[in-house]
Amino acid sequence: MMKDVSTPFHLEVESICGAGIPELSSNWSQTYGKIQSKQTVILAGGCNDILKYGVRSADKFMESILSLQYDMRVLNPENQLVVSLLPRPPALVWFKKNGPLPTNGYTDKSVLVNNINQLIQKFNITNGFNKIPTFHLMGIRGGKSTRNSDGVITKNMSQHVWSYWREYDHTNKDNSRPKCLHLTDTHRCVIYNRFVKYAKISLMKNHTSNSQPSDNLLPLP
Repeated sequence: MMKDVSTPFHLEVESICGAGIPELSSNWSQTYGKIQSKQTVILAGGCNDILKYGVRSADKFMESILSLQYDMRVLNPENQLVVSLLPRPPALVWFKKNGPLPTNGYTDKSVLVNNINQLIQKFNITNGFNKIPTFHLMGIRGGKSTRNSDGVITKNMSQHVWSYWREYDHTNKDNSRPKCLHLTDTHRCVIYNRFVKYAKISLMKNHTSNSQPSDNLLPLP
């Protein structure tokens, strides 16, 4: 590309419906695993690893993350991996403000999701990324603290915004709510916009500052 029209980095998006982290890692290996120039991968996913593949511990979930990071660093020691926090769809997490816990075999996996997100947060900070994309907040309202005129702080309870979820059927609320896993196409586009914004602000700043990845490489499981 001509120097006067070249950009500091090239941006691509790979999306695989229904994939878990191992499939996304395999896709990276097949598509980008021979490119020697520096790469920064923003990884967003993980719900299928729990629901589809039965991952039951945060440590087991992180094995796939650490394996991908290892492969990336073997290819180029300057390669970087940023991992978005796990989303909290109704199919995985049930907030108290949603109403009574669904029946028919529903299992609330809030503890597992929270444990995974704590390890993801630690992983990102260890590798020099204190700010990450906020994909995990999509489809949820509340959760923030407010202070009234008397100085009393109230913690607002989180709840799902049902209209954000593809599987939600307002004519069959009780049965459709626990099945909500995927955001609507409209809100998936919002995620893409956030991804591009994150790349423009965070990754371009990282590129122009010539910062290096942390030496605190987590060990291969």
